[in-house]
Amino acid sequence: MIVVSKKSVSIGQNLAVLREKAGLSQAEMAKKMSIQVSTSSPQISRIETGEKEVTVDELDAYLNVIHEHLGDETVGDFREFLNQTWVHIEHPPFSHQDRSVLWEAEQTLVSIQELQDDPEKELNNLFRKQLNLYRNQLLELVENVHSREHQIAMVGEIGVGKSTCICEMTGLVIKDEDGKPQPVLEVGGGGITVCEVQIAEGPEYGVIVQPRSDEEVKSDVSDLCNYLINKVSGVSGGNDDESDSLGLSKETVRALRNMAGLTVKREKGEDGKIKRVDQAKVLAEELDDPKELFVEFLSRMKLPRRDRRELFYEKTSGKEPLHWLKDLFTEINNGRHPEFSLPKRIEVVVPNPVLQPDKKSVSQAGLRLRIVDTKGIDQAAERSDIECHFDDPRTSVLLCSGFNSAPAETTQTLMQRANAKRTANLAAKASLLVFPKNDEALAMKDDEGYGVETDLEGYELKQEQIDIRLSSIGLTNLGTLFFNAMKDDVAVFRANVLNRVIQLREIYKGQIQQRCRAIQTLIENHEVEGYQLMIREAARRLKIWMEKYSTLAIGETRAHTRLLAAISNMRYASTILATIRRRGRWPNLDYYHHLGSGTRELAAERIGKPVDDFRVHANNILEDVELSDAHDFVEQLISVLDTMSDKFLQHMQLTGRATFTQKLDMAPVLWNDCDSEWEAGPGFRDRVTVHNDGWFGADEVAEQHNFIEQQITQGWTEILAELSELLDSETQE
Repeated sequence: MIVVSKKSVSIGQNLAVLREKAGLSQAEMAKKMSIQVSTSSPQISRIETGEKEVTVDELDAYLNVIHEHLGDETVGDFREFLNQTWVHIEHPPFSHQDRSVLWEAEQTLVSIQELQDDPEKELNNLFRKQLNLYRNQLLELVENVHSREHQIAMVGEIGVGKSTCICEMTGLVIKDEDGKPQPVLEVGGGGITVCEVQIAEGPEYGVIVQPRSDEEVKSDVSDLCNYLINKVSGVSGGNDDESDSLGLSKETVRALRNMAGLTVKREKGEDGKIKRVDQAKVLAEELDDPKELFVEFLSRMKLPRRDRRELFYEKTSGKEPLHWLKDLFTEINNGRHPEFSLPKRIEVVVPNPVLQPDKKSVSQAGLRLRIVDTKGIDQAAERSDIECHFDDPRTSVLLCSGFNSAPAETTQTLMQRANAKRTANLAAKASLLVFPKNDEALAMKDDEGYGVETDLEGYELKQEQIDIRLSSIGLTNLGTLFFNAMKDDVAVFRANVLNRVIQLREIYKGQIQQRCRAIQTLIENHEVEGYQLMIREAARRLKIWMEKYSTLAIGETRAHTRLLAAISNMRYASTILATIRRRGRWPNLDYYHHLGSGTRELAAERIGKPVDDFRVHANNILEDVELSDAHDFVEQLISVLDTMSDKFLQHMQLTGRATFTQKLDMAPVLWNDCDSEWEAGPGFRDRVTVHNDGWFGADEVAEQHNFIEQQITQGWTEILAELSELLDSETQE
């Protein structure tokens, strides 16, 4: 929630925005102002930085100059802005594009406060609670519009082209010796980037690294050493697929090998032929013991020296900024930089808005964006680092697919899961991003077998196929973007991506305006008998719904069903082994993420019918013209229920994660039994699934299941209690 600042808005910073908008330098402003007041360029600088308080005469002179360039409307708007008093919401800057909506919310909050503080108004306790509830929910909505920080999360399978697309739309492109454009981020056929990468605006080109903890690195090294020892001794473990022997990604393995200097060397033999020598395997053969190999591997990595967290460009590097950035990123990503440890996240900092090298283009939108290139999906799409973005109210998720495969199976899986969890504003927050390559769009044919003449026509036909596919699995209204880096206008694509963020903000702005309208109507008419009669009738009808769903239908609590399915469907058995040896904490198979998601889906299923039925009852009232005065009140109730339901489901997701944590941490028998199955040969997945099903179904874990059931029941009771207070306050005579 926004922390209200009692300080007045910084006049100087806002004057600087006006000057820049007018296209004037500080020296030019000082020269024009000097006709009216004595000033200089340094004085203008001090005013704009807040070091010097602007006088009335200086302000008038400054705004007179602005008037010459931007006219009456801008200057009048600015003077009105300076005279506004913000009490409940932090004063936004003059450049804030949604300032008028925030001011509407501020005035509504003032109206609530004035009504509650008016000694001549006798407000009952229920009505005061109703006003407080509306006030708090309005403030929560305001936060989504007041903040101009947004993320754009790119999600897709490895090799689909996310990183290349990000470089194109952020301007992170250089030319090679032949003049061909090359991405600054390391790209290839997939399996290149070792971790999540973020692009953010900052003071200079640079890289900030969040490293994996030493314990995490040691676990990775232990897995790699066990694999190497088994490899040289001919032991394959419990795999159905002989190629599946190691739970670590090839990007991680490559980085670890480089950090230890144990890479695969190409050497010329006595016969003159080139042969490959795996130095790590040679070392494993020499030591022939996983513990000794582990100690030696770690020693060569020199982890204590790898303590650098960031590095920024300096002209003394002798390189152009983007070339320097490309080289640095490649070194860190591959574990070749001696000062950086294995990255958990890499943040690439650029000194310009991330969607457009031209500052004026994006700054006009007033948004500060961050691009998140999530780790490519190579097996399970159900990952915490991906699905968390669907619940972030200020993140736009771009689900990436190749052209021929669109919509990708991972996209369908993620959207179905988000639907099952009743994710708020899903259609506005998620979009499909399709990457046509070469002439794939031109190869499209219509139902009669006729080919298309342009890429745009190919996009339109593919869009029809996508819509049909998504609607067949219950998904509709998912926006689609197409981008062929070799053909399409990148400026248009940037604008389309930015527009997805703007559309999301428009939803929040509309919600604020609807709330403000409903609150103001309530305040103005709370003593008008005719209005109250309609409100009471609407409330009476909705209380019938409440009586019907006063208790939830009892269902079987199996929060671990999602986890069991994930284990059974895991592509690589070695990934299951990796998470078992980490007590369920492994990105590609995170026990606690699946338990949290499973709990949320369970709760969503239990409250889904009642919530949907409420909307049916509410919509019937909204269609009743005789109750038109009650429509704002009913729309408010729909919003209240949606907000409470969303909070409840997110709470249940956290509850599901936490409920089993201690029990699993203290379950050595489960982990040891599962680990021992690795040596038993093929069928490892099935045997581990049986062990887990038995553990979660045992009487010793019944307390955890009962707690989740209690939390679902209690949460629904609390939702009904809040709604009851709103309805009761309106049915009182």
